[in-house]
Amino acid sequence: MTTYKRLVVAALILFLTSAAALIFVASRDRTVKIDPAQPDERVLGLSIAPFSAVDQDGHPVTREDLNGQVTVMNFIFTHCVLVCPAMTDTLSKVVDRLKGTRTRFLSLSIDPRHDTPETLKKFAANYDADHTRWRFAVAPEGQIETLLRDGLKFALREDPDPANRIKLPGDDAGEMSNIIHPSWFVLVGRDGKVLGVYSSTSFEEIDALVERARALDKP
Repeated sequence: MTTYKRLVVAALILFLTSAAALIFVASRDRTVKIDPAQPDERVLGLSIAPFSAVDQDGHPVTREDLNGQVTVMNFIFTHCVLVCPAMTDTLSKVVDRLKGTRTRFLSLSIDPRHDTPETLKKFAANYDADHTRWRFAVAPEGQIETLLRDGLKFALREDPDPANRIKLPGDDAGEMSNIIHPSWFVLVGRDGKVLGVYSSTSFEEIDALVERARALDKP
């Protein structure tokens, strides 16, 4: 074998060995156990600010109710026609997939001017919500806005597009502006800390949310 051929063979062996090592490391990295109870890097600095709400049955709901259980939260309003129906339908599927776990769900209204426990109960009925696991609640005006702005760094705002104005039920009820609000789910740990946020429109993120909630449910 010539010197040239020896060099080519040596280079090929080195390449194959390096490739095999990289594949091994990559496969090993995928099996590394990441603590599901630790907040994701992208949510560091986010928190659930204090709030005092009332659920669909008139029972109080506060931030302290989140302690000791894993909770998936989202933000809705019952007159929403753009984002909320699809987001709530997606959450109902998450609720079904997590049946048998101790995960709880909380949908907070961002529209206390129009939403009441009664309207929330009617809205929840569209999704066959089991209120032992999934509560819908509304807080006095300003509280959820503060929760979002100060805790989750999201500012609610009115949609300036007149085409998105919402006609309220009733002949003389008039209209309201659409409210631009988060379309993601917030995963809260047993200690009340925000662990992650997940897009309601991404199948991949929804799967990740379900897997993580199941992992958190294990002893």
